[in-house]
Amino acid sequence: MSSQIFLCSLLLILFLLSSSFYTKLDELTLVIERELAQLEGIHDLLPESWFQVKTILEGMDKDYIAYYQYENICNQEQITTESKQSTLIELLHQLGIVLNFRNDPIVRNTSVLNPEWVTNGVYKILNDNLLMTQFRGILQLQELQRILDSSKYPDDKSLFIIEMMRKFELCFPLDERESYLIPDLLPKEEPATGEWENVLAFQYHYNILPSSIISRFIVRMHHLAERNTWWRSGIVLKYGNNRALVKSDQEDRKIFIFISGNISTRRELLAMIRSQLDGIHQSIKGLEAKEKVPIPGHPDIFADYENLLVYAENNLPFIPEGLTEAFDARDLLNGIESEEQRRRRRERERIEPSKSPKNSDMTSQPPEPPQPPQKQPISSAERGIALAMVLGVLITFIVLVLYPRTLTGNALAIVRFLASAFAGIAGYLFSGDLGLQAFIPFQTTKTQVKATGAFAAFVLVFLLFYMGVPASEIAPQPTPTSTPVN
Repeated sequence: MSSQIFLCSLLLILFLLSSSFYTKLDELTLVIERELAQLEGIHDLLPESWFQVKTILEGMDKDYIAYYQYENICNQEQITTESKQSTLIELLHQLGIVLNFRNDPIVRNTSVLNPEWVTNGVYKILNDNLLMTQFRGILQLQELQRILDSSKYPDDKSLFIIEMMRKFELCFPLDERESYLIPDLLPKEEPATGEWENVLAFQYHYNILPSSIISRFIVRMHHLAERNTWWRSGIVLKYGNNRALVKSDQEDRKIFIFISGNISTRRELLAMIRSQLDGIHQSIKGLEAKEKVPIPGHPDIFADYENLLVYAENNLPFIPEGLTEAFDARDLLNGIESEEQRRRRRERERIEPSKSPKNSDMTSQPPEPPQPPQKQPISSAERGIALAMVLGVLITFIVLVLYPRTLTGNALAIVRFLASAFAGIAGYLFSGDLGLQAFIPFQTTKTQVKATGAFAAFVLVFLLFYMGVPASEIAPQPTPTSTPVN
């Protein structure tokens, strides 16, 4: 083992000393220098007093301050005009030193010095078990006293956290802001949504599908929800004489759209849905979302939207993959949008990329909030491995119960651990959502122990082997010794 570590270390040293490594490093340095030189305002000189304000704010041992306190600090450093104070707070916001949303009248008077204060408050709410299991995603404002530490989040600041969640499209108000719905905490089960036959269908296919896309869409479109028909991965909309079902599939990395009702107005509702999803897509860096257009008479076959645009512009017949029949690309596109809608959409796409984020208002589009790591879709091979491991654990348990004297106590301890480890790995590969929950009896309060995923499987199997196959039952029998005959 030590020789392998030594060999790996030697190879790493040789790589670092190689000329090609330093050549690549020099190239990377030149690229960074070139890009930095092109940043707007990078060579602008700033007053020394601005740096003094920055230093003071960085040295404050507080999570947040009121805006008037920031103004007092500026006045002490001879920054007295409102325009300069506003410009400086925007610069500090862009640098990540202070979070301040000047154009939002609800949160503008609080300047956050510790961004983790906001993040931790949001995560405490999103990870609250009662909100998910008992309240089914509906947060009553009085519940904030239970969830958040009042020493860190007084009443007015707990409302600030809710407003930040609303700004980041993590929730929306119900009942005149007395309660809020958090889509990420809605039940997973899809309710009855009605019949969806002879509909206008549309799909989005993703390289990776963050759960925040559908939850943010629900926040944006909740005002059109039909009788509050929503769940964690979907929503039913009602607009005029049309209904729409929009739902996501995390494993397949797809969003499905079905629109029923008046045929002449279906495309209008689809345009509204696509507009909101396009806005969400543009705010997530590195996301690839491909639009798919249905093929008439073949409900399971879809064509790529961008590909159809090329065929339509060149007036070429389109033959979908898996079919021999040719289709008019314009007819396929006209099935989901009119030519006028398509023209406006293409013009908007040509204009929007030219907009620089540096020139836009920093408060108009909040940054994407930090999301918990997304579990990657589980492949069939991983599921097969998991099932094989579970089967091995089950067979081992049965053998030990039927033949309890085949192992020594020390060997059984190893078997217990290996079986538990196998079960934990299988739990991770197979679902990652396996839960274990137990209530402790004879307690005045409802104390409970919870575990999820691989850890739940590990503990469950370990207890099963410990209680079902105790070591005392498999203690080895003493080997009889023969007495020499005199």
